[in-house]
Amino acid sequence: TKQYEEDNSNLLMTETKQYEEDVLRLLASRAHIGAEDITFPMKRYVTAKTSKRTHIFNLQSTYEKIKLAAWLIASVQKLSDVILVSGRTTGQRAILKFSQIVGTTSTSSSRWIPGTLTNQNTLKFKEPRVLVVTDPKQDKQAVIEASYVNIPCIALCNTDAPLDYVDVVIPCNNRDTRSISMVYWLLAREVLMLRGKLKRSEKFNVMVDLFFHRDADMIKTDEVDEKDEDEPKKSDWDAAVAKDTDNLD
Repeated sequence: TKQYEEDNSNLLMTETKQYEEDVLRLLASRAHIGAEDITFPMKRYVTAKTSKRTHIFNLQSTYEKIKLAAWLIASVQKLSDVILVSGRTTGQRAILKFSQIVGTTSTSSSRWIPGTLTNQNTLKFKEPRVLVVTDPKQDKQAVIEASYVNIPCIALCNTDAPLDYVDVVIPCNNRDTRSISMVYWLLAREVLMLRGKLKRSEKFNVMVDLFFHRDADMIKTDEVDEKDEDEPKKSDWDAAVAKDTDNLD
């Protein structure tokens, strides 16, 4: 009995510490920053409003919904029957990385082909058990088709998102790649834990940076910055030459 109580106490301490760290991660990724507009069903997930009329999410609700969504995904026998969709380019890399780690299926492009879930004559016809969308506004067609065939839908929802046909709402900032990446990172880790592939006390060695979307301009800027760091500036060269000249004199 004592051993059982000690194990429960250690597990509780581990989960409490993990919760605090995860909330800090969500804060750092700006997952709590909502939009200016808000729909009535999303008011329950909002805890405050800034002077700039931006709504602030309650991150406890976000964390609990991530856990609920993970339970739903992990309960599917074949994880390849879970399909992830992102009409936003900022979420494309995140869903691809999530699918690579967990073993789910993700769409290869941001454009959803009408009839993917309802028309058996299409070449890309799919029969998933669960649908996950990054934005129910952007991925409206996928959400509607899932409702026709009774497929549960998980959605990352901002304050202005419509919740029609959405079964599990994850309230978060779904317009920033950092926020989207962090939510999918936490979701992937939780699914692996529930499936027994990762222990609660074990560190998740996948970096969240791998989920980030990076456009061509950002990559080009990084390359220029690295080049500037590697090569001395012209003024530095001039100073070095002048110094050498003085020494020769």
